[in-house]
Amino acid sequence: DNVYIQSQLLAAVWHVLQRPFKLHSLNAHDPLPGYGQQGLHADWGGERGTGQYHVVNSMWMLDDVTPGNGATRLVPGSHLLTETVHDATDDPLARHPDEVYLCAPAGSVGIFNGNAWHGCTHNRSTSASRRLLHCAFIAREHAQQTNQKEYLRAESAARISPLAKYVLDVGRGRHPMAEGWSSVAGWSSLGAGRLQPSRAATARAARSHAAPGRTPIPTTMTLPTVVAITRDGVHFTAGASAVASTR
Repeated sequence: DNVYIQSQLLAAVWHVLQRPFKLHSLNAHDPLPGYGQQGLHADWGGERGTGQYHVVNSMWMLDDVTPGNGATRLVPGSHLLTETVHDATDDPLARHPDEVYLCAPAGSVGIFNGNAWHGCTHNRSTSASRRLLHCAFIAREHAQQTNQKEYLRAESAARISPLAKYVLDVGRGRHPMAEGWSSVAGWSSLGAGRLQPSRAATARAARSHAAPGRTPIPTTMTLPTVVAITRDGVHFTAGASAVASTR
C-alpha cells in the first residue's frame, strides 16, 4: 500500500497529469543476465503533442541500477513529440543519440511521463540482479490496465484507507484534498507546481525470499533520489546519488 499512495509520488503524478488520476498497473521487471533489451516505446499509445498527458510511470529500484545491469534508457524531451517511436526511428532497438540512463542505488524511485520514449537495456552482467517494481498511474477518465475492482479482496477493502480506495478506484474513496490532507509532505507542493521531496521519506517494499546470490529486498527502503520527467524536462532531485540532470 505504501507504494501507490506514497505522497511525493502522487504529487509528481499530479504535476504531470494536472487532473484526477488512478492506479493503472503494478508489475515487476527483472531482466536475466544476457537479456533485457527493449525497443524504445511510450506507455501512452494515444494522441500525442496536445500538451495533455495521460500516463505516468514510476520505477521502484529494489537493486542498484547501473548501465551494465539493464538500466532503463530514456530520451529526454520525447514526451513533447507528435511522432511515435516507429514514425521517427528506423530501429527502436538501436541506441538513440539523445538517450540517457536512469541509474540510481537501491531504494530510489524514478518517475517519468508516459509519453516519453524509454526501454530496458541489455543486462550485460553475469549475475547481477536488476529488480524493479513498476507502479503506473492513468488519468481518471481512462480504463485501468488492471481493473482493481475485479481483484480486491473483502479483507483488503476493510483495511485500506480512503486515499487508497480513491487511487485504486474501488469504491467510496475520497480525493486527499477532501480529507484535509493538504499539509501532507508531497501534496503540499502541488500548489507550488513543483516537487519538494524529503530525503527522510521512506517506503515499504514487499518481503521477498532471496534467490541464491541475490540480496534480499529490505522491508523498509529510504528514497535517496527522485527522478522526475515532467512537463518541461528531466529532473534529478532530493539526493546526492543522482545522475547528471538533462533538459
